[in-house]
Amino acid sequence: MNLEDSLFQQLVSWFHNRNEKVIVALSGGVDSAVVAMAAKKALDKNAIAVTADYNTLSSEEL
Repeated sequence: MNLEDSLFQQLVSWFHNRNEKVIVALSGGVDSAVVAMAAKKALDKNAIAVTADYNTLSSEEL
């Protein structure tokens, strides 16, 4: 397992060990996307990602 996979699995475990419902703020960047993916993998329906339209992104980017 490479470093990235190991760190991702640690993040998944972090969410899984808390066993709570979470909302992840999704900015559109890689960091928040990885956190959202880890939360979804660990918590399934108890994790959602949200983003806000500040009229700075095109509809394709949202």
